[in-house]
Amino acid sequence: STQMTQDDMADAFLRGSSSSSESTVVTNPLLRPLPLPTTETDLERIRVLVERRAWGDVLSMTSSLLKGATSHYAPIYNNLFLNPNHPSDAATLLNAQQLQEFVEILLLQGHAWMQMRRYKELATEVQQWSNCQYYLSSSDNNNNNQSSQQPPSWIPWAVHIFAAATLQYTRGDKELATTALWKIRAAIQQQLPGAPAVVLDLLHVEHTLFNVFSAQGEWRMALEALERMAPLLKEGTD
Repeated sequence: STQMTQDDMADAFLRGSSSSSESTVVTNPLLRPLPLPTTETDLERIRVLVERRAWGDVLSMTSSLLKGATSHYAPIYNNLFLNPNHPSDAATLLNAQQLQEFVEILLLQGHAWMQMRRYKELATEVQQWSNCQYYLSSSDNNNNNQSSQQPPSWIPWAVHIFAAATLQYTRGDKELATTALWKIRAAIQQQLPGAPAVVLDLLHVEHTLFNVFSAQGEWRMALEALERMAPLLKEGTD
């Protein structure tokens, strides 16, 4: 039989179901979440689902917003984000709120795949992110010239960092993730000194490097990432 994870056991407990195949006792759920609010935006409803750890519903709603025919985020996803021949003035087509919402939906979709351990679908999705392949490429990469094109500046570093971090789950060689993150780190450093947001981006990539090195058991490298984070924490909060 398949061994249940701690998350699976917690969900089963809250649903009132038994993990034993021999049990025939039907109990009432211990947790009855309220219906999703109908007066809030789709993104606000997704945030509620994230708090409930309803990752299947998060994946369904985010995918619908990114790819649905009637969604106003779909043109951003299809015509700009997935388009390697993006117009140079793409940023002028977006306002700050649109971009922030789009990125949040995109990353929540990715996190839902990760939480559900659906790494094959996650890999397929990230491979379509043509404007992120510049940092994901490696010496053994067989992608086309997408990997040689500089990504558009309107795509936040958080998206590139997430795409790089997924490689530790979706590719056999876990060092690909650290290689991509080092490339992103070097690119962010070239923007220093800069706005406080740049410092936060550097802090983000260092934190991600720490997580990846820790998962690989590379404790010396993980400790060095922590040491680099210390001054950034002070600088980013000043």
